Amino acid sequence: MISDINTTLATAWAPTPATGSQEALTTTVDLAGTALSVMTDPTDGDATIAAGTALNRDIAQGEGLYLLFTCTNASAPTTVANVTFRVTTSDAADNSSNTDIDQSVSVAVASLVSGKQIAIRLSNSTGVTMGRYLGAEVYAGGGSGSLDNLTLNVQLVHGDPRAPVGYPTAFIAPDSF
Repeated sequence: MISDINTTLATAWAPTPATGSQEALTTTVDLAGTALSVMTDPTDGDATIAAGTALNRDIAQGEGLYLLFTCTNASAPTTVANVTFRVTTSDAADNSSNTDIDQSVSVAVASLVSGKQIAIRLSNSTGVTMGRYLGAEVYAGGGSGSLDNLTLNVQLVHGDPRAPVGYPTAFIAPDSF
């Protein structure tokens, strides 16, 4: 799994949707790639990085893309029974007027302990037309009241975060190791 600052949607999102409704994360990943670009310095020809212009790169390079939700605190008792994590698309940077493109199974709120991860593979299973921005939302289902005391990190990652890959190393252990 690989992630960087350009693919982090949130580091401390605390959604509080009422039962039967959803709350959208207001930060998104710009699928057009507005973040960084490599430009050439006219004085010496060296490449430099400039902020605020197009970053054209294939972040997945043939691997699956996932939106990864990571619980960063234990959820206190709440009257909401379960939640569904959703991946959205929108033409608005604040994720308003979004459309769901993929979602998790329903997750029991009681299982949302610190460190729990929910990964959703981006497959656009609903076949909707993609907007410029990729976002996230949480839907509260079952029970009553509002979801509370849940904080999430949300990242766009490539490679299945549930199946870590071991990479070869050039290290050779001595016999007495």
